Amino acid sequence: MKNNRLNTLRAYAYTLIKKIPYQRIKDSPTLKYYTNWKSYENYKIVRGEAPSIEVTDKVKHADIVISGKKVSVKKIRGIIVGSIDSEPLILPNESKIHAIHFASLLNAVEIVITEEYSNTMPLKIIIENAINDDIFESNHIRIVVEKKVNLDLILIERSAGRQSSYNSGIELLVKEKASVRILHISRLYPKTPAFSHLRIFAYNNSKVEISSIIQGGLMERNQFDLILKENNINANFVLAVIGKDKEIIDVVVDNNVHGANNHLNFRAIALAKDQSQISIRPTGRIGSKSVNAYVDISAHMYNIGSSSKAIAVPILEINTNKIQTAKHAITITNISDDTLFYISTRGLSKSDIEYLLSQELYEEIINNLPEGMKNAINIIRQSF
Repeated sequence: MKNNRLNTLRAYAYTLIKKIPYQRIKDSPTLKYYTNWKSYENYKIVRGEAPSIEVTDKVKHADIVISGKKVSVKKIRGIIVGSIDSEPLILPNESKIHAIHFASLLNAVEIVITEEYSNTMPLKIIIENAINDDIFESNHIRIVVEKKVNLDLILIERSAGRQSSYNSGIELLVKEKASVRILHISRLYPKTPAFSHLRIFAYNNSKVEISSIIQGGLMERNQFDLILKENNINANFVLAVIGKDKEIIDVVVDNNVHGANNHLNFRAIALAKDQSQISIRPTGRIGSKSVNAYVDISAHMYNIGSSSKAIAVPILEINTNKIQTAKHAITITNISDDTLFYISTRGLSKSDIEYLLSQELYEEIINNLPEGMKNAINIIRQSF
């Protein structure tokens, strides 16, 4: 955003912080229990200036790096990077954490992938917090995939700093007849809270495939919105979550299907060990004007030991009778301390069990990746 617009948005968001709650009354009761919002209260809001965007060949480990107050970009044909110059599609009045996100913005960056883009390698974007101070470090990114573009995207959210609270809003627009395959990895510092919101809009005859891996921090709240706005859209979303130590990971997934002949498949698999807690709340919403929609929502949760907790609450909200299929499912497997002891007497240790289940998550992600992204396997291996 241009500096004046950005400052106006920050100021407006700042006025909302004391006016609106973290959770709205209209939210489902299942949303209110799992996120420990108090863990965010110890961080300050620091208002930044307009982002500093540098085009350079010295970017390491990625094509675009958004770090602290700096944006570094490799010069690539068909990629245009600048400040967001229009109203955001994630809004500051959605909740208190959204108001905090906008009030503390350091960067508001737009990345446009045009029809001239033709790289055979995936486009790699890293978003990281890098400031060692007790502040909210917020970045807002809009990625626009133009009509008919075929894109493999690796999107990494990570911690480079050790004190700030990571906070991101990512908008992804997949235009008509575009095809996007996304490998999303979130690996954040385990001693600071974090908030991330990824909202995806898919348009006519587009295709979206998402493989997401989340390893959380002290308190990590992840929100995903997948919105099939028009017709003949195919979307497939596989989510893998691993919690360890005392991590708390709360994932809310809101899948919205509009238009005609849209296909949406969401599958989550999670592993909670030690004293970690994982909650996944996927919702499949079929709009009143939707016709011939296919929606399948499922979650598979594993608890190792008596101190961990992994739950899922899949929900269907159907506002039309003109559907093809709408279904949801959940399985929860609890491996108790007694079971672990029994298995150990048969020669399989707790660490062996954790490894085997981690590999199941690993295979779930690998099997969902298209051939063009197999070179990203090493990144995934480092996550498990």
